[in-house]
Amino acid sequence: MSAPGLNVIGCGRAARTLAAIWQRTAVLETIAILNRSAASAVAAAGFVGAGKAVSDLSQMAAAEFWMIGVGDDRISGVADALAASGLLRPGDIVFHLSGAHGSDKLASCRDAGARCASLHPAHSFADPGRSLSAIAGCRCVVEGDNTAIDALRPLVMALEAVLLEIDPAQKIVYHAGMVFASNYVVALLGDALTAVGAAGIPESEAAELLRPLLLGSAANALEYGVEDALTGPIARGDTTLVAAQLDALERILPGVAARYRALGLAASAIARRADGADLEALARIEALLGRERG
Repeated sequence: MSAPGLNVIGCGRAARTLAAIWQRTAVLETIAILNRSAASAVAAAGFVGAGKAVSDLSQMAAAEFWMIGVGDDRISGVADALAASGLLRPGDIVFHLSGAHGSDKLASCRDAGARCASLHPAHSFADPGRSLSAIAGCRCVVEGDNTAIDALRPLVMALEAVLLEIDPAQKIVYHAGMVFASNYVVALLGDALTAVGAAGIPESEAAELLRPLLLGSAANALEYGVEDALTGPIARGDTTLVAAQLDALERILPGVAARYRALGLAASAIARRADGADLEALARIEALLGRERG
């Protein structure tokens, strides 16, 4: 018995990773891939190992599953075009990969008889080749029609991932959390690299200098909780050291200093919840960090 068919509209890094895994595990058979450029569609089909690269929706045939991997601002337009194409059949599954938006973006497909959902793997797809194995164990956050969610369950299992359902009204807040955990961690690391570089650490050594600290801090926070994982001058209530660091950054890296202030206040809020917190010292640190530079 052949696997159900999959068409992909917008086969970027996330979509091609998922399609490739589903192709290799034989839970879906990729039929066609539509990207903005013919070259990218051909490259995506090569990575997936299946699928006809097409340049227009009219070149696609019917399929049991439709995965929409376009940017958030294009989802509704793609859904409208798909609904108007005549390709959808009652009961076909249409899902998008946005973490910020719900399946309401697919309303026109739903009106055309499809069952709709959103599926967001909480994984960074910077390197699809690496993601083929690294995605195992990740959480895939879903919402939508019950029939669509049930149809996605074996697909999530094929990823060796875990399915989590979410209230679609809360997706925007959920995605903000994902932005903190992924994008803003990268931004934070950028500031750390800038600061140690300004201190004279060679660029060739900076990443390895920070690697164990960054990975260890993240692991400790996830394992023991942020209150027990927080260390350093704010956790100790060391106002003098915080003041010295802030002064140096204000003189050398004022942009970094602004973020040092904001993150320091966030760290102090965590420190206040820890057992044995020196609340008076933390109040002094908060006053220092919240004070505009004169």
